[in-house]
Amino acid sequence: MEQLSFLLRLIRSSGEARKVLFWSSVGAGALQGLLLYVISSSIEALSGNNGTVPLRLFLLFVLCLAGLYKCLQVSMRISSSVSRDLVTGFEVRICEKISQTSYAYFKRLDSGAIYEAITGSKDIINESSIMLPIFISGLTMLLCSLIFSLFISVIGMLSVLVVMGGAAAVFFYSDKRFIQALMVYRDAVTKFQGALKDVVLGFTELKMNEARRLSLFDELIRPFSGEVVSRRVLADGHRVQNTVMYGLMVYFPVGALLFILPHSGLMNVEQCVKIVAITLFSTIPLIGLLSFMPLAARSAFIVRNLENFEAKLDAERDKDSVAVSVMPPFEELRIENARYVYPDTNGSVKPFDLDVKHFSLKKGELVILCGGNGSGKSTFMRALSGLEPFSEGDVFLNGQPLAALSAADYRACFSVLFPDFHIFSGLFGIAPPAERVHSLLQRMALSGKVKYDAETRRFSTTALSSGQRKRLALLCAILEDRPVLLFDEVAADFDHHFREMFYRELLPELKREGRTLVVISHDNRYFSVADRVMTLEYGRFVASAVRH
Repeated sequence: MEQLSFLLRLIRSSGEARKVLFWSSVGAGALQGLLLYVISSSIEALSGNNGTVPLRLFLLFVLCLAGLYKCLQVSMRISSSVSRDLVTGFEVRICEKISQTSYAYFKRLDSGAIYEAITGSKDIINESSIMLPIFISGLTMLLCSLIFSLFISVIGMLSVLVVMGGAAAVFFYSDKRFIQALMVYRDAVTKFQGALKDVVLGFTELKMNEARRLSLFDELIRPFSGEVVSRRVLADGHRVQNTVMYGLMVYFPVGALLFILPHSGLMNVEQCVKIVAITLFSTIPLIGLLSFMPLAARSAFIVRNLENFEAKLDAERDKDSVAVSVMPPFEELRIENARYVYPDTNGSVKPFDLDVKHFSLKKGELVILCGGNGSGKSTFMRALSGLEPFSEGDVFLNGQPLAALSAADYRACFSVLFPDFHIFSGLFGIAPPAERVHSLLQRMALSGKVKYDAETRRFSTTALSSGQRKRLALLCAILEDRPVLLFDEVAADFDHHFREMFYRELLPELKREGRTLVVISHDNRYFSVADRVMTLEYGRFVASAVRH
């Protein structure tokens, strides 16, 4: 049963506080059972000859209440802490494992699933965790009630147990259907979130074309939203049914005690009345116990989805995703008879393939790569950098085959700047001299916009224009001090002044420093700065011009 597995998961996750959590919750249930005895004894005393309640019962009543308060307070604090650690642990682990997957797998991941796993609502886990002590104490209270009933009538106690056991079996089956409905609902939500991305990421295009906006909502947003609603209605129907059944559960044994057993001759009226009273007194903790079940079902569903998502990430983990302590030297890179084939995603169109018969790159070279759109330039750069390794062929670094190196060591040779770059809020993983950072900020004409804090290695802002963002990203790539720089259309967003600076000044300076550069460019006015200009057409190198 999902709820019980979730309960055990919470208890195991409490670590050293496990015993305190469990026994304080059990203690709370035992104290409720003792309260039941005190109340029953007080009623008998009031109905006696003198009509008074002994002082000892009153003091015992007060002590039970104080103990119950303390036990629940301690256990709820622990369970709440456990849920926070559980949720935060999932979020941090999943985030880290996403960063450790292969580039190809990451590109296939649905962004909606990623954001749902990391930032999705998990408050229900905290709510059900807080209810965990109520569940354990309610279960203990129920056990105390059954033991108390056993001393009154064995038949009565067995009748209550059989009726509640039968009802529980029905509820477990109903809960299973509820979980299945939640899974279908989750799939519908994932599709809907995918459609919502078009609204957010394509806002400008939708704003400029009203027909496109209306068509998007009519063909995707509203149909997917309707499917989400219908799936949610079905899941909510199961949840409401379960909740109502949980609420009625206490009345089933009462009905058996009142309307069946007295007429069977197996129990007398006095015994029936006492056991009915005990059952009714158990209602409050029993409701707490039953309230936990639907919350735990939903929490177990969320936890299982997170575990499944985490397992998928584990299966796709890049085994060489480790930090490189020493930057490997670079003298020469050579590629022979290599191919990269895109995965066939639709089965009907021949996938694009990149075929490199021979490519070499020596230390200090500046190579410009040109070609039309879709010719494979960016694909080549990703394969060259090790982001998406070649499907077949041989790659040699400094004369060593790539198989003799770890993928992390190979990637550590390259700093890359692609069109879909991301700017981090600071210089993570590197600590360049502050003077050098300030000098480059001034060189990029960003010193008036961006400030650098040498102590925290953070930038004051990354909210810049597209050209300014590209210059800041270029600055970060240079500061990595890696031997090979791969620039994909870096100057495309620069104005004439910065484009001139980039090609005429910066690239030659980096080359004089001993850096090796491969630059994608369509601007033939600057091809003269390169040692070689190579052209790609349909995934094949077709020409090579040498510059001096």
